[in-house]
Parts: sequence; structure tokens; C-alpha cells
Amino acid sequence: MCSKFIPTLKELISAADGKDDGWKNGLLTGWIKNPPMCLFGCCCHPCARGVVAAKTDDSFFLACCMNCCCPVCAHCSHNLPMRKAVREKDSIKGDIRVDCCAMEMCTCCAVTQELNQLGVKANKENFEAAKAGLGEEADKAKAEVAPKQENRRAQLLAAGRRLRATLTGLSRGAASSSTVDSSSIGAYSDEPSMALGQDIERYFTEGDSSTGRDSMQLDDITPDGLSSAAQGGYTCTPDSPPVSPPHRRVSVPRIPIAGLPVNHQGSPERSVSSSSVACQCYPTLEESTAELLRSELTTVMDQRLRRLEQSLTEQLASHVGRIEERLFGLEKAMRKLQPGAEMKPQVWRIVDIWQTSKHAS
Repeated sequence: MCSKFIPTLKELISAADGKDDGWKNGLLTGWIKNPPMCLFGCCCHPCARGVVAAKTDDSFFLACCMNCCCPVCAHCSHNLPMRKAVREKDSIKGDIRVDCCAMEMCTCCAVTQELNQLGVKANKENFEAAKAGLGEEADKAKAEVAPKQENRRAQLLAAGRRLRATLTGLSRGAASSSTVDSSSIGAYSDEPSMALGQDIERYFTEGDSSTGRDSMQLDDITPDGLSSAAQGGYTCTPDSPPVSPPHRRVSVPRIPIAGLPVNHQGSPERSVSSSSVACQCYPTLEESTAELLRSELTTVMDQRLRRLEQSLTEQLASHVGRIEERLFGLEKAMRKLQPGAEMKPQVWRIVDIWQTSKHAS
């Protein structure tokens, strides 16, 4: 009689054991290879479930609390999904019905089977790592984060070096812009010169050995100088080849205007006169234009000198007035301390000089 039931039971146990499906140990066999895990699953089933949860990237404490407070709900919320994750990770045969039957048949055996499949050992380091939530996936993620952080740091350092090099280049360029060659500087030292237009450029050539002049000033060009340049026997041809850009740039003079500042600093090559013009042509100098420029410059200088003298006079008058008020105050204080006391005449000398001079108002 019993011989009829034994084959049937063996087949049922073999099917329920699951060892042939790909598990490292069966549900009912093979656990003797790792007795501490079997005792761990039997003595503290919630903690064992927490370790499995941590190894499958879930929360250790949440799985442990759910299995302590409501084991029935924990089967659906944590235990079945965790067993499915372990099974799919190693491509083990089975489905959710087999998982549910295995846990209902022996829940301690099921969690021990899962721990053995994950390679959990009975040591303190492994338990602490699981408690901290450092599963295998977390370890891999941590290993991947370190190179990314190093790459990010290297990128930031490289960007900082590039920014520093750019700023250094800009500062050097700004420093060198004040020492540009005088042939590219106009009437003011901080303004670049203006390139000649085509209507003016065609009347300039590289020079003429017959005239003895080797350069011209832009001041020499009169309003009708352009029309007469081609008729005055000058060596200017419209079809002459173009010269290089440095020789086509001239320093344009600025006519001084009353009330506007003029930068007179710099070397003689950067003055208002166009002595640095590199283009060459040979019209005659218009004396009336030169006299007009000199007269306007003289007028502007006289006006500025008068304004400067007036400003200095007002400042000195105000300063001497304050000195006189303080001397009167000191004299009153001295008379309070010593009746009849007077200050020496030398003290009032600066006030007397100012009042008797031609600057007195």
C-alpha cells in the first residue's frame, strides 16, 4: 500500500523542492550545507526577510516591520516580489503560483533558500551591510559613482584652467592695447586710425623720387584737393596696385572744439598733427587752413587758461576766508583766557597778503 504512495510523494516533493529549476539548494533539501542561515530564517524570520530586501534593493527596516506586524500582508507586499526578483535575477524557472505555494508550505525554508541563492553568509559584516541597505546593486552603484565624481572633478579643473587662461589672455591684450604702433593710432591715444576710403585711396601712391617728398600730411588735403590732385601733375594713378593694410591706415587729425577735452598725452608721433601718415601724395599746403587750425587752438587754450585761473582764484579765496574765520575764533578764545591779549601780526600775514594782492575780490 505504502509503495503506491511513495512514488507520488517523491514526485510532489521534487516538484515542490525546486532544485531542478535552478536554485542552489532545494526548498527541503540542501539547506544542511549552510545551517546558520537555516537557524537565522527560523529564529528571526522578519530579520531574514529584511536581509533579502536589502539585497534586492529594498528597505531592510520596512520589510522587517511588515513581517513582524502583519506577516500575511507582508507576503503580498514584500515577500513574493522579493522572491520573484531573486528568481528572475538568476533566470530560475517558476512563477508566482509556485512562489506562493513554497512560502505557504515552509516560509522559513523559502527565506533560507533565497538567502543561499543570494550568497549571504552568517557574519557580522554581511548583516551590517544589509542593515545599512548596501545590497549588491547598491555596491555596484557606489562603485560607478566614484569614477563619475572623479571625472566631474577633472572636468571642473579643466574648465577652471581654460577660464584662467582666457582671462589672462584678455588682461594681456588689454595691457598691450595701450602700446600699439603709432601708425595705427589717431589723434587720441585710445582711438584706432581710420582706413582710407576708395574715393581717397586712389589718389595715393607709394611716392615719387622726382619731388623729394616721401610723405604727406592729411591736413594738406583741401575740399577741392581731391579733384585737383589728378590734374596737378602728381604721380597718382587710379590703376595703381593696392598697398598692404598697415600702409593704408592713417591718423585722422581732430580739430579742437571749445569745451571738448583733447588728449595731449603720448609721444610726439601721437599728436594732433598727421606726421605718422604712411600714404604718400604731393599737393601744396593751404596756408589759410593751417592758420585757421592754429587760431582755433590758441583761442581754446586761452579760454581754458582763463577758466583755470578763475577756478584757482575762487578756491584760494575760500581757503583764505576759512583761515581768517579760524584766526578770529582763536583770538576771541585767547582774550577770554587773558584779557587784552592779541595775536602777533605775523599770524595775519597770509590774510593781509591776499587782501592787498591783485587777486582780492
